[in-house]
Amino acid sequence: LPMKVLDMFGCQVPVCAMGFDCLGELVKDGVNGRIFESGIVLANQIFELLLGYPGDDDALSRLEKYRRNIRGMTRWKENWEESARHLIVGDWGE
Repeated sequence: LPMKVLDMFGCQVPVCAMGFDCLGELVKDGVNGRIFESGIVLANQIFELLLGYPGDDDALSRLEKYRRNIRGMTRWKENWEESARHLIVGDWGE
């Protein structure tokens, strides 16, 4: 997965990311960000996300919805401990 997406999520910033096979493991379209396939789709997504920002409450609500969903995601350290550490390090690192 692209490290920039992880960086942005670590700061609770929603992303628009170009779609590829495993991106759905991290970015859920319409839940914690947007996925696009072309520049035109990206431009439309950015326009929709920022329409009325910052004065419009609907625009703030759209962005806050994505941020709330990012806050609930498992963090890197928890994922590492749960999914990978025992495969890579085993009991050796304890």
